[in-house]
Amino acid sequence: MRFFHLIICILTGPLGIHRFFKGLKYSGFIFLLLTAFIVIGAIADKSDSIPKIYFSIAAVCLILFWMSDFLSMLFKGVYIFEVTKKIETKTIEQVSKSEKKLKKIKMNDVKDQENNKNIYRIVAARSEEPELNMVYTEVGKNDYEVYGAFSGICGGSGLFYQNTNNEMFVSDDIYEFSTSLSDEDLENIFQKLEKLRAEFENYDDEGNLVGLSEKGLLFIKQQQEDENGLVEVYSEGASEDFIYDVQDEWNLGYYKD
Repeated sequence: MRFFHLIICILTGPLGIHRFFKGLKYSGFIFLLLTAFIVIGAIADKSDSIPKIYFSIAAVCLILFWMSDFLSMLFKGVYIFEVTKKIETKTIEQVSKSEKKLKKIKMNDVKDQENNKNIYRIVAARSEEPELNMVYTEVGKNDYEVYGAFSGICGGSGLFYQNTNNEMFVSDDIYEFSTSLSDEDLENIFQKLEKLRAEFENYDDEGNLVGLSEKGLLFIKQQQEDENGLVEVYSEGASEDFIYDVQDEWNLGYYKD
């Protein structure tokens, strides 16, 4: 295919036809206009008002464009302005793919919220590292219980439970909580919470928490960092009260004044 374009470029270069074959019609018209201008200069007599130097300049420009196209096609397989167009197209495609990826993540996050109406999230991060990643749920209507899980890059992870009397308990053993749920339901609810918490986390090969996942990074971008580089983000309905209620008992380096 490159050989075909080289032949077309050699035979029809001054007319820009080789560019029309590649769909570059605007630059093809430039070749046509330059050629027409040169032809006018060639048949004009000395009495014409346009100085001959302009026709000579046009001829030099046409030859340079023609030779540049030939050499570019010979070594790169594209014409000179086509390179820029392909780079721009590639950049647009990359941006489009990124936007689609973010949109997909957002849509999945929306579906999560729809499927987990009583799920609440709190994330506090610095330099995209989670100092606090908390997720909790409310079970019941008026006299509800709260079950939650937390983790942080400076510390570890843990679980908490608040009973109907607003008493808070923190542990890493779910069977230390005296709840209204059966053991099976208790296991299921904390497994679900820890899975939701882990969705926002990124781990290395040794199992160490090293940062936020792509989903977690998207979540914290809802807020700007403060003057200390900290960003604290709450999902709709989430309360900072649970940070104050739990932070004296957890093993994290994060503490909210």
